[in-house]
Amino acid sequence: MTMLYITIAVLVLIYGAISYFNAATWNVLHVIAAFSAFFAAFAFIIFAALVLKTQTEWKSHFDTVKGKAEVAEADVIKQLHGSALNPVTGQRESVDLSVLQGRSDMDRMLHARGRIWRECLHKQIVNGTVDVTLSLPTDPNDPNAAAPVPSFDPTQQSIVYVFNEVKKIGHADPEVNHIVPEAYVGQFIVTGVKGQIVTLKPSYPNDALMNTVARFPNTWAIYDQMPIDNVEAFSDELEAEYGNRDELALIFNAAFDIDASLADAKVRILDEFQRHGSKDPADLLPTDSDNTRWYVLKFNKDHTIQVDTLDQTEKRLNFETVDGFAAAEDLKQGHDTEFKKGDISSAIFDKVTAEQLVADDIATIEDTVYKRPIHDFSAEFQYAHGQALVLSEEFAALTLSQQELEKANTQGQSIKAYRETEIGNLKTDLAKLVYEKEQVTKLREQRTAQLEEVLSINSKLYRSNQALLEELTKVHQKQTDLINQNSEEATINTSLLIEVK
Repeated sequence: MTMLYITIAVLVLIYGAISYFNAATWNVLHVIAAFSAFFAAFAFIIFAALVLKTQTEWKSHFDTVKGKAEVAEADVIKQLHGSALNPVTGQRESVDLSVLQGRSDMDRMLHARGRIWRECLHKQIVNGTVDVTLSLPTDPNDPNAAAPVPSFDPTQQSIVYVFNEVKKIGHADPEVNHIVPEAYVGQFIVTGVKGQIVTLKPSYPNDALMNTVARFPNTWAIYDQMPIDNVEAFSDELEAEYGNRDELALIFNAAFDIDASLADAKVRILDEFQRHGSKDPADLLPTDSDNTRWYVLKFNKDHTIQVDTLDQTEKRLNFETVDGFAAAEDLKQGHDTEFKKGDISSAIFDKVTAEQLVADDIATIEDTVYKRPIHDFSAEFQYAHGQALVLSEEFAALTLSQQELEKANTQGQSIKAYRETEIGNLKTDLAKLVYEKEQVTKLREQRTAQLEEVLSINSKLYRSNQALLEELTKVHQKQTDLINQNSEEATINTSLLIEVK
């Protein structure tokens, strides 16, 4: 830089000397213009050098900031979607929980969750209803504010779902040792509201439910919507909290032991929860339905799977379209899911998709996982209630039929007794008739014998009469001949007498 300044100074001196020698022949304006042009050229060169230097520094700074921005953008994408390509290393990086996944988990957790009232105190059922005192939070900004009134309209017959609560203790994390719902008590109808006290009536009154209230003396958690089933309930991720399968069975016993008729249901549902997420072949039963078997695949070639819907008009708030594509914005991944050759999928595939990928030689089945079926408890309880109503109506009809049958049976017994009396009388009459028949038979035999005897005598008399008739005929013929003969002789004699005269 010093040499540059020296060179500039020498050039200025040379330019000044030349200008001095030519000043006699130049106009003043020409001299001023020449000096101005000379210094302007030097000023331009200096500023051009400064601009070039500034450009170089800013370009270097821009490249640095751009690299940081690309890294930050990749980190934002990674935090948002769960994975992104690092522009520095060229490697794909991922996080355990992305923003979209967190929002999805929260939305799934809050989906159809409704309102919840925890640590509610209840009394015993009296005349088919039970009074429950709701534990309502107060305004945190005003400790002296009155507790809010529950927004129930008894005229609308609001339905609520009640769970018994227990305090969880013994966990390594003290934050986990809190009161949580443990067992389902039943479905109730809100019939009255007075301050923080609501009156509930069982939707399906029966002796088992009445006894249930007595069996659950703890506080209650009241939901205005039935909680939805979750595949993560009692899953392997919660094993540290719920322990092994034997401890899981203890939890289910508290919920199912209220009624001996639930024993089969407990065994079936407990088995589903215990086998959920298992890859053990012993837990894959031949009787399992296809929708409980999911498959881990190893890809034989690169493959891309669409996960987001392309239909921009899809406005459903539910999680996916009927085709299974993510529709809600907070659930969209933003790009297709890519699998490289040799990758073993962390995701699991249903039977139809897995078989199609295997048939297309895109992947092979690496493992089979049992996933329990998801239950729609609200629909199942409504269906059960509907079936209970149908059975109740059928039972009422059968009871009426039974009463009619009993009435008919009573009438039948009366008719039977009358018929049995008639049978006795008929048997007596039959005995008399048999006796009379025997007497008539004897009399007939006697009369037959007498008739035969009379016929024999008559036959003899007939033969005698016939003989007499023949004799009489002969005598009559003789008499007739004799009379005829005498008549002829008399006639001849008369004729002779006349002639004589």
